[in-house]
Amino acid sequence: MSEDIHGQSKTLIRGLSILNVCSSSRSGLTLVEIAEATSLAPSTVHRLLATLEAQDFLSVDSDTGRWRIGVGG
Repeated sequence: MSEDIHGQSKTLIRGLSILNVCSSSRSGLTLVEIAEATSLAPSTVHRLLATLEAQDFLSVDSDTGRWRIGVGG
């Protein structure tokens, strides 16, 4: 379970920050660009991207490796 910071889930905050960054890009962002924009480690970003993709919140272009907002379940 993720740590709570003043009643807030650290993992959820990280995931939402990724969604926020991705929503501001029309052409999508690479994992490295997302990691830099969120100040998160690439390994953390990768894990969260995989989870968000599995839930259809994000999609990745397999040719370019760019992540975009998905359509949701």
